[in-house]
Amino acid sequence: MSIASVGTILCPVDLSEQSQAALYHAAGFAQAPGSRLIVLRVDPRALAGHEHDALAARQELDEFMRGTLPGWLGYSSRTELAVRGGDPVATILAVAREFSADLLVMGTRGRGALARALLGSTAAAVLRESHVPVAVIPPSRPEIISLGESRAIFHFGLILVPLDLRDPATRQLEWAVRLSGGSDHKLLLVHVASDAARRERAAGELNALASGLESAHGAKLLVREGPVADEIVHLVRHERAGLVVMGRSPDAPGATAYEVLRNTNALVLMVP
Repeated sequence: MSIASVGTILCPVDLSEQSQAALYHAAGFAQAPGSRLIVLRVDPRALAGHEHDALAARQELDEFMRGTLPGWLGYSSRTELAVRGGDPVATILAVAREFSADLLVMGTRGRGALARALLGSTAAAVLRESHVPVAVIPPSRPEIISLGESRAIFHFGLILVPLDLRDPATRQLEWAVRLSGGSDHKLLLVHVASDAARRERAAGELNALASGLESAHGAKLLVREGPVADEIVHLVRHERAGLVVMGRSPDAPGATAYEVLRNTNALVLMVP
């Protein structure tokens, strides 16, 4: 299974086991035609006046990349390394602008401390502030993408697309369609309604959105009632979704994503 071009993927790493999983998946996304991968390390040794230390930091990053990815990817002309100094969040966002990144791919910490780690972490701040879609790899290190001898193999399973319906959700749907080639299922578009009256209206709005989609396998529609995060977690488990493509809520950015990551093995893509 293949996906449409993702463009430039930026993957910030800190040389940890969790960032190994992020880099592995980022490299998979970068194998789509016309895509490239920028691997970023934010390290104080890269600040001006520390040229020797900056070279050491870059060498460590190079070794980390080659130890994580198959050789053909580590030596690919579409894979670049960047080492920068500064505040991690500000630097990641600045480098995303520098390279005109289309997607950020980041890891999380262990599941036991996930809520605390994300809420106070670099990943959480990037989720809140990024103008670029952010894919967060769950701590369970799922094999949602496999890197073969010469290409990436995608097995997303079902792609779940929770829709708020207060906004057009154009970019969110565009990303879901772009990645739908990595699934052998129809997209599942879902809206969690606040009451029965809203549920009826939402069904018509979902139909209107689905009529304009050209995904690899089409789309299924579902409207549910209940707490939003609980319903989405239930659907991820029940439908065995491997990828959740979410919009960023203006009310509580990242809150639902945290719950999905904390309670499932799905990869979460948040599209601002």
